[in-house]
Amino acid sequence: MLHPSRFLVTRLPDDLRFEAAADESVLSAARRAGIRLPSSCRNGTCRATRDMTVALPARRWQEFGVRLANGRSLPASIGDTALISGSRQHFLVSSNYDTLLEYNCAHSYAVSVGLLADRIAAGGATTTAAPGRRDGRRKRR
Repeated sequence: MLHPSRFLVTRLPDDLRFEAAADESVLSAARRAGIRLPSSCRNGTCRATRDMTVALPARRWQEFGVRLANGRSLPASIGDTALISGSRQHFLVSSNYDTLLEYNCAHSYAVSVGLLADRIAAGGATTTAAPGRRDGRRKRR
């Protein structure tokens, strides 16, 4: 039985399995298990990582005037974070964001997954319009 802070990762289609700690990236866990997974972020070919600032502690971001979207101060507990900027929004991201980029080196993918994870963690609704529908209704079956 796995420890509650560890997870079993299964790579498909070959059913390769290894354990990962809750605070460990899948890529790091695979490397620790002696398994090589394809990755482009760590070898410098991922352009997305070049668009990020260096990671800074929350107090430095506070000194720059960075605040949460609701206007509140950043919590000190966020740890070191890097800044990424979109055309209309800006995000502070942690090392988990690097893990998402290791899987798919695109900010649009990593931000979408991060926002979805935040919504799920907050207990918010995750239903959206069916692909290709702009009216917000789900497809009927």
